[in-house]
Amino acid sequence: MPKLSRRETLARGGAAVAAAAVLPFIPAIAHAKEDAEILRAEAALLRLRDEINAGLHRLDGNVPDEATERGCALENVVAYTPAKSLEGVAAKLRLAAYWIVAEEKDDVEDRCALSALETVERLAGRRI
Repeated sequence: MPKLSRRETLARGGAAVAAAAVLPFIPAIAHAKEDAEILRAEAALLRLRDEINAGLHRLDGNVPDEATERGCALENVVAYTPAKSLEGVAAKLRLAAYWIVAEEKDDVEDRCALSALETVERLAGRRI
């Protein structure tokens, strides 16, 4: 067996460490496509909220029923579609966090949901 130089040993070890670092995320990456419906609905909901906040969907200072109904339909997709990845779970928790922050976050359940969102994002290794 040939003796490896220090550089070759480090290179091979580094490649193994890099591969090992990615392994926990492969199932999440594979399932992200399965959560595409949740993620598309969340993105559309965020765009709709931005438009409402910019006044694009206001009539005499009020949000029209059609924009409200569209927002509720998008929230239902996020809430009721089963998540199969960390990205899907994070989308659900962000929706919960939106309403928790909009109201009061004094309840134990509220703090648990916000903490769960932080944990999922940390486990994914990034803010999703």
